[in-house]
Amino acid sequence: MFENLFTNSLEGIALLDSEFRILDANNKFEEIFEISKSNIKEEFALDAVNLYEEPENIEREINAILEKEDWENEVRFKVNNKIKYCNVHIFSVENEEHNRLIYVAVDDITETKKQELELKEVKERLELAVEGGNIGIWDWNAVNDTVHFNENWAQMLGYELSELESNLNTWLNLIHPDDKKQALKDVEDHLEGKTKKYYNEHRLKTKSGDWKWIRDIGKVSERDEKGNPVRIVGVHIDIDNEKRAAEEIEYLSNHDELTGLYNRRYFNEELKRLHNSRKYPISIIVGDMNKLKDINDNYGHSMGDRYIKRAAEAIKDSVRHEDVVARIGGDEFAVVLPETDYSKADDIVDRILERIKEGNKTEELPVPLTIALGFETTDCNNQNCGNKNIKNCFNKADKKMYEQKFTDRR
Repeated sequence: MFENLFTNSLEGIALLDSEFRILDANNKFEEIFEISKSNIKEEFALDAVNLYEEPENIEREINAILEKEDWENEVRFKVNNKIKYCNVHIFSVENEEHNRLIYVAVDDITETKKQELELKEVKERLELAVEGGNIGIWDWNAVNDTVHFNENWAQMLGYELSELESNLNTWLNLIHPDDKKQALKDVEDHLEGKTKKYYNEHRLKTKSGDWKWIRDIGKVSERDEKGNPVRIVGVHIDIDNEKRAAEEIEYLSNHDELTGLYNRRYFNEELKRLHNSRKYPISIIVGDMNKLKDINDNYGHSMGDRYIKRAAEAIKDSVRHEDVVARIGGDEFAVVLPETDYSKADDIVDRILERIKEGNKTEELPVPLTIALGFETTDCNNQNCGNKNIKNCFNKADKKMYEQKFTDRR
């Protein structure tokens, strides 16, 4: 009976001798500490498992156990660079063969502990919100569908609390249409127990009609006997400045400052992304302005910038919204045209040249703006395509552009 209990126990069990050397361990013990008992037999117990922090009076603790005193405590262990929380119960009994036998029972409470820490974290957030006075608090009673908002929640959006109804529709009517679906899914997932907490970032409409980014965090604090959520509490944090700053940084990292077009970094990433896409055939146009150096030398760099921006506008206005237009060098441009065959690409090149020609008639420029354009099309993304892949498509378009530039010079 003992052998059966030992082997199949839901607790990790290890048997030690009076020197704290491991005599045996059950399957659960191996599972908790992710070790094999064959590798730790006869080993000193505290060498076989790693304490996250050793107690100051470890020798006194060991002596107390040897004196037949029960020892029980919550202990943190380090298991393969992870922290595990365990309830550990140790006691010793007299044994004829080993003089004294030490029984160690280990209950892994890591998940429970994590949940406690998360609840504590939510509580601390709420306390911080109350103390700081700049975070909105909401308290939702799911049984009668009422929601209590605090003053900060309302004022964050430019309202007085008296202007808002105490129900879920207040939030639902303010959330941005593009953000609502994901926000509701995140709420539903948490209510169903699929997530440990509700977390979502979305835009809410302010009283003035603007949109403000909010970080919304909540947790079910009470469920009924059937497991249905009864009460959910959470916080609203204003992240509008943070979000807009991040969007600005992302924009600047992907766009050319002078023209607003995508930059070479984004262009190269887009080629990689499209390589294994279903957007074939893909056409690429490469363009290079003519005589920009002469313009800079004779009329100044501000005039040269004006030419660059004019070329960028002509190209962008000639393609679709989903096409990628980039400035990949000082006077070099490139366009990626997904799902565009050779004939359509040819039409787009003509359209760009025609826009530039028409612009020269109305724009007051010292000399006409001209640009050399080359293009190529690929309809193959297979590794066996050889020189037909998207990278070589770009190289061929680039080569054709230089051939055109050379022809124009002659």
